[in-house]
Amino acid sequence: MTVNLKSHQPHNTALRLRDRHTAARWLAALLLAGAAPSFADEVPGVVLDGSYAFLGGPQFSLNGGGEQPVGRLARGPDGSVYGVTAGYGAGDADYGEISTPPTIFRIKPGAGGGFTTLHRFAGTQAQGGYLFGPSDGLVRGADGHYYGTTIGDIFRITADGTYSIFHHFDPAGSEGFGGAALTLGRDGRLYGVTGGGAFGIFPNSLGGVIRIEADGQVTVLHRFTGAEGRALAIGNLLQARDGNFYGVTCCGGAAGAGSLFRITPAGDYTVLYAFPADQGGPKSPLVQGQDGDLYGSTQGYIDSEGEERSAGTVFRITTAGEVHTLHVFSVARGEDGIYPGGLVAGADGRVYGVARGGGRAGGGALFRIDRDGRYEALYAFDGAHGAGPAAPLLEVGGKLYGSTAGGGAHGAGTLFKLDPGMVTVKLAALATTVHAATDAKAILAWTAARTSACVAGGDWAGNRPASGVAAVPTPAVGTRVYTLTCTGLNESTTARATVNVLP
Repeated sequence: MTVNLKSHQPHNTALRLRDRHTAARWLAALLLAGAAPSFADEVPGVVLDGSYAFLGGPQFSLNGGGEQPVGRLARGPDGSVYGVTAGYGAGDADYGEISTPPTIFRIKPGAGGGFTTLHRFAGTQAQGGYLFGPSDGLVRGADGHYYGTTIGDIFRITADGTYSIFHHFDPAGSEGFGGAALTLGRDGRLYGVTGGGAFGIFPNSLGGVIRIEADGQVTVLHRFTGAEGRALAIGNLLQARDGNFYGVTCCGGAAGAGSLFRITPAGDYTVLYAFPADQGGPKSPLVQGQDGDLYGSTQGYIDSEGEERSAGTVFRITTAGEVHTLHVFSVARGEDGIYPGGLVAGADGRVYGVARGGGRAGGGALFRIDRDGRYEALYAFDGAHGAGPAAPLLEVGGKLYGSTAGGGAHGAGTLFKLDPGMVTVKLAALATTVHAATDAKAILAWTAARTSACVAGGDWAGNRPASGVAAVPTPAVGTRVYTLTCTGLNESTTARATVNVLP
């Protein structure tokens, strides 16, 4: 059964349900039709570890539950999860008479923690405003506070809920406008992408890349041109291991479908890839895999004849700009999910993501994919535990945290924690260079989680426990590669360590 959610997306925000009772109706239809409550039972080791249903609607004034979580989640040092909700019916009569303003929330771990609404956005633009609320999540700054953006502002909120405007975007549009998530750079400063003129807002601006100092001062590192693209809240920048930032624009570019770019902390800007029209442009921020390549998703494309060219893709691109399409989603294969959203690089070397629609229960899917395109649908959202996941996942200790824009007990969206049975393996050589004449052995240390068996390869072949340290002979001069492959319920993961043996 396929569930269609009506959506409204001002300034490219996440899914907004028009009908307050839509979720309840289609959830009832699913249950009456006997739809499978979860795909997880068919994938060994995949377990929904817990979920929280946002309350929204008439309950909101009583307990502050919020509605429609969107954007990135941020994790605090105590394990708390912070995020934002887009609200419902806020400032737009088309949504109906019930109004739930956008919020900033915190969920603390443990039975004594629970859910807290830290801030409710007021119905004025000066306070974020209903149609000017957050749309792309939070980031924890170097000072321990949490930062996000509205169309008009960068805001800051402390862990105890003290809210302030950190920077107000130039009304003339010279900085662009907000909406996209921020990134904490390794230098302790915040970086972000601002949007270009749309909906009559800052019509003379195409947006750009900005750097934000500790005092709130903004420097525009690069202003987009029409040939490079126009940004409209396509998530945060990625600071890759090479120190450069990578990001995507939603529109413009050589084919009008956006572009993928690299920019140095000093502002040197390069377009690495222009998205072709038949991919439909990027849909999520980039993540860097353990292989060093970048991964992202596109939104799909319907041509002028009304034919579906794709329901989205997942791609891999090297930092030199070489692109590989790993998976093409299709309505014809809707059980795999359709219309991918945000991704996260897993500790097992794979990339995990969500699809906003499709799946076996019709409410979207959670999937993983490796660098060669091997794709596996891991979990199907059934409405009861949420529907319409779109935001990037957060991976902590092999478990995945995320949100859905709809579904749940009150139809207002959910937060979920899912254990995908991720087998993680770490293998390291205590010294990467040894001398055959004196050292004779390499010292390897390793640890693995969620594994039933580990097998070593190379010069130390044989079965190994889940953790340990071993002195391994180095029989020949040259580069020696040691591997450790560990297997769990439904996957295996290989880690490698390289040692250079000198005479």
